[in-house]
Amino acid sequence: MSPEASEPRSWVFRHSFASRALQLAPVFVVVLFGGVFLAVGQDADPFAPFLFLPIAALQWWFFARFPTCIEWQPDDRLQFVGLGMRVELKASEIESIQPGQQVGFFTLRYRGGKKLRLLAQFDDFHEFLVRVKVASPCVELRGC
Repeated sequence: MSPEASEPRSWVFRHSFASRALQLAPVFVVVLFGGVFLAVGQDADPFAPFLFLPIAALQWWFFARFPTCIEWQPDDRLQFVGLGMRVELKASEIESIQPGQQVGFFTLRYRGGKKLRLLAQFDDFHEFLVRVKVASPCVELRGC
């Protein structure tokens, strides 16, 4: 069964317990340490707990930039949608998809070297790769 590249389709990120823990645990730890500093006696600097808020925000921003849904439109337009991002491009603009520097991540390069990092936990991700290759035969797929 070959995928029809012209049919709309979406792929959803499959959240496992481990992926949710990776996203939420650092934020909770930072907030917990902030609370501990807040609960410390009168000798503590009253602004110390607020030093942890930028760290928690940075951690959330890091994970909010990962796509949780890939949407394929009939005109070979793709949307990568996450909590804090949305990237729209045509399949022909994808230059390469290859494993990232960390295990479980892919790096998608598009439009002159721009990068998009993907977690490798999308349902039927292999179908997405086949559609990309059909829509843009010159795309480079390595290690996928």
